[in-house]
Amino acid sequence: MFNKDKEYLECIKNISKSYKNCQIKASLKVNSEMLKFYYLVGEGVSKLTKKNTYGNSLIENISKDLKERLPSLSGLSVTNIGYMKRFYEAFSDIEIYPQLVGERPVELIYPQLGGKSESIENIVFLTPWGHIKYLLDKCSGNYICAIVEKM
Repeated sequence: MFNKDKEYLECIKNISKSYKNCQIKASLKVNSEMLKFYYLVGEGVSKLTKKNTYGNSLIENISKDLKERLPSLSGLSVTNIGYMKRFYEAFSDIEIYPQLVGERPVELIYPQLGGKSESIENIVFLTPWGHIKYLLDKCSGNYICAIVEKM
């Protein structure tokens, strides 16, 4: 019979805790990357909308075409793409720089954020998408930025 003494049980407890912490970190990273993707989609839609040459069905066509090209990706509804556009417009001073390549320190291999206020980017890209949509529904873009800056 295996002896599950205090030291052994503590080890199992620590491994379990580490795994749960890693799960949380991974989900935050996935959320952050999806928000960056949504932001970039919103940027593209916003810029095409401003050209005013694609008509009233621009977002509907983008939704349909993206669903065809990315069939396994959910979240490409007309409504959600509209939110992506509003998300970009509310925080359009944020810039997302492409991933750095080559011989760089580990901390610089990830996409780097830039812009006017680094703290805003950190908060925005760690906020759950549902919360962002709620803010977009309740507040104008300038008001959202003012709230985030005070956090």
